Amino acid sequence: MDLTAGAGRPARGRASRRATAVRLALTALVIALTAALAVAERGTVASGVRSLARADPGWVAVAVAANLATFLAALAVQYGSMRAVPRPGRLLGVQLALCGVGLVPGAGGTVYVRFLRKQGLGAGEIVGAFLLMGLAGGIVRAGYLLALLPAAPAEWRRSAARWRDWRPPGAGDRLGAWTGPAALLAGLALLAAGAALMYWLARRNGAARLRTMSWTARERARTDVRAVRDVAAHPGRAACLWLGVAALTPLNALVLYAMLHGLGVGLGYGTTVAVYVLLITLAALVPAPNGVGSTEVVMTAGLVLGGVPAGPALGAALGYRLLTFWTLLPPGVAAFAWLSRRRAV
Repeated sequence: MDLTAGAGRPARGRASRRATAVRLALTALVIALTAALAVAERGTVASGVRSLARADPGWVAVAVAANLATFLAALAVQYGSMRAVPRPGRLLGVQLALCGVGLVPGAGGTVYVRFLRKQGLGAGEIVGAFLLMGLAGGIVRAGYLLALLPAAPAEWRRSAARWRDWRPPGAGDRLGAWTGPAALLAGLALLAAGAALMYWLARRNGAARLRTMSWTARERARTDVRAVRDVAAHPGRAACLWLGVAALTPLNALVLYAMLHGLGVGLGYGTTVAVYVLLITLAALVPAPNGVGSTEVVMTAGLVLGGVPAGPALGAALGYRLLTFWTLLPPGVAAFAWLSRRRAV
């Protein structure tokens, strides 16, 4: 028996707990800032809620249908990213379960990794699945953005003055006052990180560890590349992956487009797709699980800058998020419990 086999587990467990604590703290900070902004702009929030309550039921039905179609597109993406062929119902249950745990930082990725392991995929194949989905999604989104963005910036430039419609008075001055201290704090943080790295290299045998980590990373990269190549070379899987990814962006944009038209906003579909891709990309940069708070704020701001009045812009953003995330939480929790009882995740 090797008594040293689990020696590193407590340290890894502590590191994992620290990382989880940091993610939770960042999430709490983002939610708190979003709540503070909602309180400061409670008039706009009330206007957005009233706009959403008066939405055209026909357009809302279109948004619901488009949102349901995204599940089918995501199903194709999942089938195209792995060699296993789970039952469609099981995969749809996993999609709902990912929504159900969406408020917990990192939980979605953990649940999906556990599901893939239950399907018999190895570590390299799991990494390959994530790489394929991420790579295909990034390429397709960039293509949509490059093809459709030329019309959107002109619209944003023409209505940039509408920024004051939802921004608190004097917010620009306050932002400018915070720029200097924020830059100073960022510089100090970088210096502290550099000092910590130098200490680790000098006092903790960091150079040898770095060489070992580099060699291990190269070996893992070779394995992952082979796994990705095997999956990507299959014509049927490649077709599912790329067609599914190509359909996701237009369908999600259609949800937003339908909500806008349900509120009486006649934004063009091409402009809506460009706005959607850019704003979702920006919202993803904020460290919040499933874009909680950040997506609503960024989407509202982008629509206002695109010429949409503040009330309908917030109403459309809230309607989009209600359909694509918030209303899926209860069935998502139920799906996660169902899959857990069957030891599928």
